[in-house]
Amino acid sequence: MSGPRWDNDAWQRIPDHERFWAPFHDRFHFRPGTEPATWPAIEEPAGSVTFDLSPVFQQADAFPGGFSGGFSGDEDALNEQVLSAMTAVLPADLPLVALDWQHSSYWFWPHLQAAEGQSWRVSAFPAYDYHAFLTQDLDQGTFGHPGEQTICVFGGDLTAALAPELARWLPAKRKN
Repeated sequence: MSGPRWDNDAWQRIPDHERFWAPFHDRFHFRPGTEPATWPAIEEPAGSVTFDLSPVFQQADAFPGGFSGGFSGDEDALNEQVLSAMTAVLPADLPLVALDWQHSSYWFWPHLQAAEGQSWRVSAFPAYDYHAFLTQDLDQGTFGHPGEQTICVFGGDLTAALAPELARWLPAKRKN
């Protein structure tokens, strides 16, 4: 079998990921929807910052085929900044829950990802679906919304580390 393994040191599939979606729904009142009247799709926590990814989406639309690869460089940049902030503020032995709406979810060890450079099973960049990276207590993480074209960063330590870096190239849409 060629290509990346689904399970490796940095990523392990969660077979019973529904046990994480239910608390996520309860805590953030998640409401998926394609209509702006339903946005934001979560109740963004106090202290969170939501960044506008529409300039990246617009740039991708300028490529022939639209979403077919136009995100590559910006998606990689966002993933690297998220990873850098996670490894700066979270303990090395702390796995995060990586939720990908209507797809497999994973345990994610940011420090192993940084050390081993595994391919991303779930991207922090929400190109096609809702993506969330969360501590198990749901206190820190990111939530990406593909329709609204945003990424919300929350949790004191993660927001303090990541928001200034994202603000260098992405406009803030909301601050709570």
